[in-house]
Amino acid sequence: MAPRPNGSPSQPPVAADLVLAQTQAMLAPLIRWLVTQGVGYPQLAQALREVYLDTARASLEAEGKRVTDAAISLRTGVHRKEVRAHTEQRSARSESGAGPALAKSPQSSVAEQVFTRWITDAAYRGETGEPASLAIAGPAPSFDSLVSSVTRDFARRTVLDELVRLGLVEETGLQVAPRALSATPPHDQEQLLRTFSLHVADHIASCTANLDSARAGSDERLLENSLYGRGLSDASIAQLSHLAREVWKPVFQQMVSAAQQRYDLDSQPAEADTTGTDTTRPRGRMRFGVYFYSEPDR
Repeated sequence: MAPRPNGSPSQPPVAADLVLAQTQAMLAPLIRWLVTQGVGYPQLAQALREVYLDTARASLEAEGKRVTDAAISLRTGVHRKEVRAHTEQRSARSESGAGPALAKSPQSSVAEQVFTRWITDAAYRGETGEPASLAIAGPAPSFDSLVSSVTRDFARRTVLDELVRLGLVEETGLQVAPRALSATPPHDQEQLLRTFSLHVADHIASCTANLDSARAGSDERLLENSLYGRGLSDASIAQLSHLAREVWKPVFQQMVSAAQQRYDLDSQPAEADTTGTDTTRPRGRMRFGVYFYSEPDR
């Protein structure tokens, strides 16, 4: 079986500038999506720092090495003061029984801060207690005064355009009204996002595991392949997309059946070895998937 992504390859690492160049290409569609969702660079940078620190800690533990702030700082490039603060936050959460999670939520964007102030500040609520429609310009309470209460770094028009783009507000003439009571996605969207992240994470993990395996000189590879074509008409792409779904259906059913059989077998009590000791089977997880994507040729 191919090595796990956090394994220790026997060969020296690939040059960082080469890895980063390809990482930028991989991140481009993700960043494009984050921008459409209103997630800014400061939020992503803080989240990335947390992932870096947690990943370095886990890799040190997996290698049986002493986990220190200095060791984590050396692996990640994050300053030791920030590593220490992160370690203290983890300890505090562990003692309180809060469980593993980001100790501090990334700061929301300016647009989200304006929207949150609007739906929570009593000064911007109507007689019914609901967030009120606001005049775009004029004295408080207006959208102009709302933006000024949060930031003076961005023009009112810029913030309003961003809120409209995010689908949080609706502009009608000289008035603007909130379209939602929260900037948090509903539960069904949260589930979709969670599923999306798990699928993408495992796909990347299979790719990096294969890169590590190849660099270590091993012939073992996880299944990760794709078919690429260009110069196709919209009609051809639509037909191929339909075919991909049809081809996937029997494969999916076959894998479900086989996975259930293997699960039932693995759920049976393990037999004792020759010494009478019960042998416990190691447990693992798997994901098998397929994807289809198309876009205008460049």
